[in-house]
Amino acid sequence: MRALALVGVVAAWPAGCMLDQTSNFAGSATVGGTDAGPVAEDGGAGADGGAVGESDGGRGGSEGGGAMHCSALPFGCVCAPTEPSQVGACNTQSVIKMPGQQSVCCDSPYNCICVAYECVRISASNCSCQLAAASLAGTRVDDCGAVAGNAAINCCRSYGQCVCSTMECLLVETKVPDCNIQDLLTCDVGNDSVSRCEDAGGG
Repeated sequence: MRALALVGVVAAWPAGCMLDQTSNFAGSATVGGTDAGPVAEDGGAGADGGAVGESDGGRGGSEGGGAMHCSALPFGCVCAPTEPSQVGACNTQSVIKMPGQQSVCCDSPYNCICVAYECVRISASNCSCQLAAASLAGTRVDDCGAVAGNAAINCCRSYGQCVCSTMECLLVETKVPDCNIQDLLTCDVGNDSVSRCEDAGGG
């Protein structure tokens, strides 16, 4: 299970949500293959423009210029002036797909990302808190306390996930008393927590 959880998070990096190695939270990576910040495209407003956003994009931030557009990620959504318009809503409610999931939206100078997390108890000795995946079999729980109470269980936290199992923690993981979904619902340092990204200011 640990290998599957790590693979899932690593696979998420190119999709647009980088997880900070030290804080374990959703960070401000570039999204959609764009390395630059919110630069105006053809016909868009420049730094001094402040154009009014279209109906599906909201309005750009005071410094970003241009309308915010939102596209889908496997575990949430991202909004930026350079994103394609794929989804009309990108907020803490829109990314939750099933009961037991919780979400956070983080606004950076480059984009605004909303992601959903969940804790899933797979068995009596295995529970994992990580980016939400509706296909993952198990019971959605608020935390892994029921599993963590067993002395033979180790709870190991790293890279935006926390796993309780009989396995020893890896060198890149920190041993913790329990795995809790609330510990993952924090933005990286320098990013702002917002309730919606459709009209976020881009930092």
